[in-house]
Amino acid sequence: MRFLQCSNGINNHYFHSKVVVNPNFRLVGDGIFFNLGRFHFSNRESDKLTGDQVRLFNTLHEQPTLGNVIDGFPDSERCIERWWNLGIIEFVEPLTAKNDSHLVVIEPHIDDAMLSVGGALLNRRGEQKVTIVTNIFQSNYTCYHEKTTHEKEFVTERRAQEAQLSCEMVGATHLHLGQLDKPLRWMEGNGQDLLHYDQLAELAAMLRDAIAPLEADDIWIPIASGSHSDHHNTRNAAILMLQRYKDEFVNCRISFYEDLPYGHDFGSEMRDRLITQINGGSLPDTQFENITRVMESKKRLVGIFASQFKTSFMIPPIISSATNIHSDFEFSERKWEITNTPTMPSYVDFEHIDCVDVLFKNLTDNTEVNMVIHDYVVVKDIEKMISNFSPLTLNIYTRERERIRTVNLDSEHVKLTYYPDTIDAFYGCVDTLLSTQSLFCVIAGYQLGQAEIAERFEEFKDPNRCYQTLWMSSMVGALNELVAKASCELPKK
Repeated sequence: MRFLQCSNGINNHYFHSKVVVNPNFRLVGDGIFFNLGRFHFSNRESDKLTGDQVRLFNTLHEQPTLGNVIDGFPDSERCIERWWNLGIIEFVEPLTAKNDSHLVVIEPHIDDAMLSVGGALLNRRGEQKVTIVTNIFQSNYTCYHEKTTHEKEFVTERRAQEAQLSCEMVGATHLHLGQLDKPLRWMEGNGQDLLHYDQLAELAAMLRDAIAPLEADDIWIPIASGSHSDHHNTRNAAILMLQRYKDEFVNCRISFYEDLPYGHDFGSEMRDRLITQINGGSLPDTQFENITRVMESKKRLVGIFASQFKTSFMIPPIISSATNIHSDFEFSERKWEITNTPTMPSYVDFEHIDCVDVLFKNLTDNTEVNMVIHDYVVVKDIEKMISNFSPLTLNIYTRERERIRTVNLDSEHVKLTYYPDTIDAFYGCVDTLLSTQSLFCVIAGYQLGQAEIAERFEEFKDPNRCYQTLWMSSMVGALNELVAKASCELPKK
């Protein structure tokens, strides 16, 4: 059997491997460029080609085997090696599953499974059937988002191409539910961040329809211990699926995986608290996956998703996560197999436990409060608060950039004021309100999770005067739970 005698592991790929071009690279003239269609081209070419190399590159769109490439272009080995080292091409070996065991991985977006458990999937390549089920499919988000905001069709197709290649790399089949990415949900969908229960039930039914026919032996679900609502919605819908259609999944092993890089947003304490809640009150044993052998291949998997992030930005946190898991291995991923039907985690617990009751009381007892939102303003969250605490009036202060998101917020119970987009203006607004008014104040902004900003806002930590949250939708979710609890506790007429 012939090999390419090249560095960096290419010699491990046999001649029957398929050669596939990363969809984020395109030949223009005699140069290969990173590109997002007509919406963005890199300023410098990744490689400049001769006439023979141009002809060689054009043949790769037919996805020939490596053997066919070498036979057709006998002097192409150095060029193939260079393109592989640049991440322009990938090799996909033929796949033959050794048994009928079926693993189903549920992911929020196209790329989350590879970022989080890509090493585990590489370890299982060819050992069992794998299906990746993606919740979010329609998207307009790229790493050059300002250029592709209105290009849903193009971005969705590019993401589908990335999914196809990455799934081939790990030997998986790809399914999706066709749901809208968060930015699109705000532009043309329901405008929500966290989904309400009836919408989760619809999503749970969609998951059931996609997964039940697969007769899975194992189902992996993201733990969603970060602040990304798409991850929370995916996890919550999966849990609701397992609760409502319990009999259809009774023979499945259910595990929750640490979704990266968001899993480190709020630290290990929040992660352990969530998995304990999900497991019915007890923390299951951590299952460590040794990915040392495939770590370099996982880095390549991450590089496939160049439309979403610069690889140089994403690789360091992925390496850091793999080395700081405190397992016995050099590089690891982790998940937790639960022993009970999973329980939906509580957003009351996700928030500041000691303060959220005080917040609830102030919203219940007062007819007017101030809110300073230095983050995306989610209209549905505001409307939910008004509905829950009517006739409450909300004086909302937010960044000038949120003006476009608040055009549909037309309510006699809302007064809007805009301030400049800076952190200084955020701080100044809060300081003015708390020093000149007696109204209770809600302060919302993910920036409060940054140490230097949190220190600056430390003086505003009096729970009887104000409430701080990193994530507006989490706070609204917690309030919804308290409203439901209060309703249940009311005496029946």
